[in-house]
Amino acid sequence: MTSLCLPRVIQGGTGVAVSDWRLANAVSRAGQLGVVSGSMLDTVFVRRLQDGDEGGHLRRAIAAFPVPDVGDEILRRCFRSGGRLAGVPYKALPMYKHLMGDTR
Repeated sequence: MTSLCLPRVIQGGTGVAVSDWRLANAVSRAGQLGVVSGSMLDTVFVRRLQDGDEGGHLRRAIAAFPVPDVGDEILRRCFRSGGRLAGVPYKALPMYKHLMGDTR
């Protein structure tokens, strides 16, 4: 018979850019359960592009995307060299929608 060892600590994902891989890694290395959240990842991604992508990490990831036209369009719409000016709000992401075909 196998005994089940449950973790004493479960660090839940608290939202992307709040808890990240470093916290989940530390919790896991302590023998517990660390979780990385992906909630609102798209929003954080485009906001960081609008803030100028300090270090160029997102632009390097986009350059490696297998569909170059998609990456080019994201950069065209969202990237702001030098970032947003103080007091300028973020450009919102469009809402996702699914269009249904004729169901007759």
